[in-house]
Amino acid sequence: MKTMMRCLVVVIFVGTTSIQSNAQWFQTNGPSGGGVYCFAVSTNGASGTNLYAGTGNGVFLSTNNGTSWSAVDLPPVYVPMLS
Repeated sequence: MKTMMRCLVVVIFVGTTSIQSNAQWFQTNGPSGGGVYCFAVSTNGASGTNLYAGTGNGVFLSTNNGTSWSAVDLPPVYVPMLS
């Protein structure tokens, strides 16, 4: 009986927390060239933010919140971190 009660509590907890959480990420047409290994964000003055993505083929930049991406003028190498 205790095991059944514990399972019920866990199910209720998981059900209520998943309902309350709101996703902050959504898929866009990300940079080409495979997986994205890291991100960096910087302000772009009054016009918004710059998003940088480190990939297996170099660094890509978006100036419109991830709607479009362009390669940064660097060699197309694996980029595991940005700072």
